[in-house]
Amino acid sequence: MARPGGHAPKPLAAVCPALVLTAFFLLPIYLIAIAAISTPAEISAFPRRLYPRQISLDTLLFFSLFPVCAVDDQQRRGALLT
Repeated sequence: MARPGGHAPKPLAAVCPALVLTAFFLLPIYLIAIAAISTPAEISAFPRRLYPRQISLDTLLFFSLFPVCAVDDQQRRGALLT
């Protein structure tokens, strides 16, 4: 569809900014996911690889077993009453 007084927009002009924006948001998520399944030696290695050579779930296990710092409802009610 042509613009008033102009030419039709080129599909590449619309797709390129969308791809750049998508990569801008997905790249950090990818890097976090790769760091979560990498070994500590691979995380600190330079230069970084795009994918881990060895998959280690130690980081995920550490955070899943970490004691939660949340206050449960009973403690919250007690704090509100005092």
